[in-house]
Amino acid sequence: MKKIFIIIILFLFFPISCYSLSDSSKSSVVMDIDSGRILYGKKMHDKRLIASNIKLISPLDYPDLIWMMNKSNIILTDSGGIQEEAPSLGKPVLVLREVTERMEGVNAGTAILVGSDKEKIIYETNKLIKDKPYYSKIATSSNPYGDGNTSNKIKEILNLNFKN
Repeated sequence: MKKIFIIIILFLFFPISCYSLSDSSKSSVVMDIDSGRILYGKKMHDKRLIASNIKLISPLDYPDLIWMMNKSNIILTDSGGIQEEAPSLGKPVLVLREVTERMEGVNAGTAILVGSDKEKIIYETNKLIKDKPYYSKIATSSNPYGDGNTSNKIKEILNLNFKN
């Protein structure tokens, strides 16, 4: 079985419960946290993991974050910026919010709004892992935030309008 790599990127301002989909060593989860409120106790030495296959790391610089996202199979996040970046990498996004201001991704099929409902998070994650056509449909949906060619278009416009 192929190893599944799921990245969870949270920028939460409120506590959330996290759940392990399985204790299998065939899957792993990486959480990027900047606060002890997610899986830590109140004190750093009181760190408690909910599963052995979850790794806690410090916040990443942008290039490392994009590298990590690109290596993942599925991204779970509450970050609007991550919702915009993931479709360019062909990664399905589960949005851990009740509402999002980035509805373009949900409407285009690149993101699924799952909120904080444990059953919905687990259901959609498992469906993405097990249902290859479902995964492929989301991963290959057209990116509503751009096609990655904006800099080339700007260059062409500048060349046409500002020739010496």
